[in-house]
Amino acid sequence: MAIYQSHYFSPVYDDVKGHLYTAKLRGNSDPVFTELPGATYNFAWVFSVGNEIFVQIQLPHAYKEGTDLRPHLHLLTNDTNWASRTGKFQLDYVIIPVNETTGAEQTINTIVYTPTAQNKQEIVSCGTITGTTLQISDLLFFRVSRIATTGTELTNLYILDFDCHIQKDSDGSLSL
Repeated sequence: MAIYQSHYFSPVYDDVKGHLYTAKLRGNSDPVFTELPGATYNFAWVFSVGNEIFVQIQLPHAYKEGTDLRPHLHLLTNDTNWASRTGKFQLDYVIIPVNETTGAEQTINTIVYTPTAQNKQEIVSCGTITGTTLQISDLLFFRVSRIATTGTELTNLYILDFDCHIQKDSDGSLSL
């Protein structure tokens, strides 16, 4: 496969989206797809403890092979007691490399969300996925689940989006 190298002089990053509008549900622990508070035609998944959702990404042709991925959640809460509460998530994933068999499930340490304001979109890091063996077109399957905190739980905790920051070394391939 011919790759067009644009010879970036410094690292260039982009998002690879795990589109939540096409996310899959298992049927026994689903979040609720609902309008955001005070919004019309703006929907998101509201998560309670025990809810989970499944998303998938494919590494694009612009991905710099071997570099790490940085998954993150876009979160929002309209909990009126946001300052004294937290939400906690766990991210599990499986990598299916091109022309390889399915890898083992991996878990990224739990992600604790402490909001800084009510009704504010905030990006919350989910850690790092080591990219040493990752290649263009590898697939990653994710399960995002809300788990219990040791403190007081946030109510009305919305996931607006899920994506991974990737490093790029080209604008894409010249051929397929």
